Amino acid sequence: MPTSLTNSKMSPELAARVESAVTGKRLSARERASSARIVAVVRALVIVVIGGVVASIVIARRQSARELEAMRQRILDDVHQKGGGVTEADRAATSRDEAWLLKSSGAYEGERAYGDLTELFARPAVYVRGSTDAFTTSNGVARAIKSSTKDSLLACLITPPTARTEKALMERVRVVYDGGAAFEKQTANVRELAEADAALRVLSPEWEQSVRRADDLLELSRRKTEFERAPLDLGIQALRASTLIIAMDETSNSTGPSELDGERPHDVRLVVIDLIASKVLLSARKRVDPSVWSPTVRANYASGIDGCAFAFDLRKP
Repeated sequence: MPTSLTNSKMSPELAARVESAVTGKRLSARERASSARIVAVVRALVIVVIGGVVASIVIARRQSARELEAMRQRILDDVHQKGGGVTEADRAATSRDEAWLLKSSGAYEGERAYGDLTELFARPAVYVRGSTDAFTTSNGVARAIKSSTKDSLLACLITPPTARTEKALMERVRVVYDGGAAFEKQTANVRELAEADAALRVLSPEWEQSVRRADDLLELSRRKTEFERAPLDLGIQALRASTLIIAMDETSNSTGPSELDGERPHDVRLVVIDLIASKVLLSARKRVDPSVWSPTVRANYASGIDGCAFAFDLRKP
């Protein structure tokens, strides 16, 4: 009696096997041979499929390993190309500069004039601004360097305003606040110490070892992005600066309210160091007070216009 487990779509051999299993009917020699061939073919197909999967995995891993090593080598080649000209003196520059920052935060030692200020502020320089309190510890110095940027005080030292009027000062301050190519062009000879730190980080032996140890493409991609974002050319320029310009904001003893940007009457120090001769070239201390400016200017530009006024007072004939 035919079983309901078979149908017309089955091969005769498979239908016979199923019927035999259900009814207990023995298969003929021909049917057994056919069944054995089917089993052998199925087993061979399974082996082929498994072999194909394994081969694909092996090929993919080898390809991934080749890509990993190729990316690693490209990063290392770029590091060696950019860092090949960096000397031991360059690498020691930030430690030297940070030592000057710590030293300059002590008690004010008095004025020291310099003859040609136009020449002085045209030199290749590195600039840092922060509070005197920040410059008293190594951690404070590190934070100050990281947060310091080129500002209106620096810009007006390089290219002073024509007068100490609010209008003349604001002409210079707006260029600084707008930023962009115009501001960068006017201050191109001065770099930030943070740029030097950022460049040295990706040119250090420790960072190179982190590239060599990276064992997956994602980690190497992060290293590649770090390297590409580091200001290498500007950082190397900062490492080779011949002067260090330090602007220090002393703690305010004013009890009145501060402006929106935190500005209030206080003393500002400026120290310029000759990094080649290792000596102070200029030292000045002046008071800034935002209360003398119009309410609109104070609300939006108090710190900026005070910095530019300080520079004017220093550079005025």
